[in-house]
Amino acid sequence: MDINIGTLRDIGKQFNEEVNTQISNRYNLKKILPEIDVVYNCVRWPKDAKEYMIDREMVRSMEKGSVIVDISNDYGAIETFHETTHENPRYIEEGVVHYCVSNIPGAILSLPRSHTQHPYCRTSEASSTMAWRRHVQRMVSCAAA
Repeated sequence: MDINIGTLRDIGKQFNEEVNTQISNRYNLKKILPEIDVVYNCVRWPKDAKEYMIDREMVRSMEKGSVIVDISNDYGAIETFHETTHENPRYIEEGVVHYCVSNIPGAILSLPRSHTQHPYCRTSEASSTMAWRRHVQRMVSCAAA
């Protein structure tokens, strides 16, 4: 999801039209949330916004055990959001696991960045991408545990 149709078209071309893309708006979010397992919020939400991007009712519509990873951590984007820490990274609200640790990008920057530090870097690009996806899936599984 994105608000830029050009970005969505580029993604479609990059993946040979084998991925589904949608304009990001409350209507589409409300429609898709009951069908997805993980939400990654990377939206910079305006401080003066009058409504939530994802309200409590929308979170409640998600399947129990689904996960919200709030990377931007802007108050007002997700009604059920409250900031967490690396020491206590998750909480459950409306049956949905929330992971709302500040500065996730900074924590990721501390990950190993060469084959001497991380085995994924020694593999081909395709298998490295798959390995990272499995790694992220395991991280999300840990967050849900």
